[in-house]
Amino acid sequence: VGELLERMNLSVENGVRAATFYELTKRGYSEHQAAVVSKDLTVNFNRMGRYGAPMNTLFMFYNAGAGGLLTMKRAITSGDPEARARVGRMLRGLIVIGFIQEIYNRMMGDDDETGIPLIDHIPEWKQETNLVLLNPLGGLDVTVPLPYGYNVFHRLGRALARVMFYDESPVSETYKTLRVGVESANPMGSSPTLLHFFSPTLLDPVVDIATNVNFAGNPVHPDQPGFGPQPVQSSESFKNTGGAFKWIAESMNSVTGGDHYDPGWAEIYPDSLEHLFEFGIGGTGRTIERGLKSAKQL
Repeated sequence: VGELLERMNLSVENGVRAATFYELTKRGYSEHQAAVVSKDLTVNFNRMGRYGAPMNTLFMFYNAGAGGLLTMKRAITSGDPEARARVGRMLRGLIVIGFIQEIYNRMMGDDDETGIPLIDHIPEWKQETNLVLLNPLGGLDVTVPLPYGYNVFHRLGRALARVMFYDESPVSETYKTLRVGVESANPMGSSPTLLHFFSPTLLDPVVDIATNVNFAGNPVHPDQPGFGPQPVQSSESFKNTGGAFKWIAESMNSVTGGDHYDPGWAEIYPDSLEHLFEFGIGGTGRTIERGLKSAKQL
């Protein structure tokens, strides 16, 4: 399945490049000029620069992120006036779409029992990277990924609607929009903390556990109470943590001299073990794991 999807993706991408090459040669471009433009139409993975290879080793998708930023910059600032005008219309369209989307989701989604709009229950990172439309009939919402880098214009439209109609703080919305812009311009990916920003990808799960913040800004494991006796970490976990990780954490604590009241020297949260495991098995493994969890709950 993975190989089939990869071939379909390459077919679409190379098909667009071939069509661009054909049209440019018809307009009088030389074959070399047309080939250069066609190859740079999307991210050119052969263009890495002097430090591209080591940076790509340390930070996953660094080359794709840097190439995407370069492609976006060229689309906005390069080309003939007509091309720049088309890009400008597209950017204004993204702002309008974000504006309308925010109003639609506020109107179609009810408030919960505490008065918080249902759209605010969807994680902000998901709304910042996707076009999200609430389903007025209930069930699954519509989610469409936004183009890399251009999502800041969509976030600007949402911010305008939130300030104009929903009494959100202009300062807060300006900060959030600028933060999305900075993260979009960061080829090393989004970073919830400064330590994450400088940490290589391989160390991400360790930094997540140490700071108790994952890529989305959510806690990896339960927080320790700020007062009273501190509970043993192996006995503290979220409700949806896998039973196998709870058993492993409790066993590690018990074997190393701990119990339900006193920690052993190998004390760890079950959620931390699960976090390390999910990082190791990758996206496909996480999808399978979550599917098995859902099937077990049925």
